Amino acid sequence: MLEDLDLTEIREENARELIKRLLDLVEKQASDLRNSQIEIQCLRDEVNRLKGEQGKPNIKGNIAKAPVTNRSSEKERHKSKQKKVWPVRV
Repeated sequence: MLEDLDLTEIREENARELIKRLLDLVEKQASDLRNSQIEIQCLRDEVNRLKGEQGKPNIKGNIAKAPVTNRSSEKERHKSKQKKVWPVRV
């Protein structure tokens, strides 16, 4: 938004300096507002927790997992198909 703003086009040095100060102030206020909103949400969550309500769920994002190694049980299945000798009752 403000990246394309060129203050050098303003000829008057006083006006350029005042605009720069105002923009810095707006940026600081926006940052303070974001931090305050985060803190307010944390406090709301804490109040709800103290009231016994469930908090906000912790949802994990999609992350790449390590490649799955071959966990086939095919070898074990073939071993179990060997002839089983049943005990003979006398």
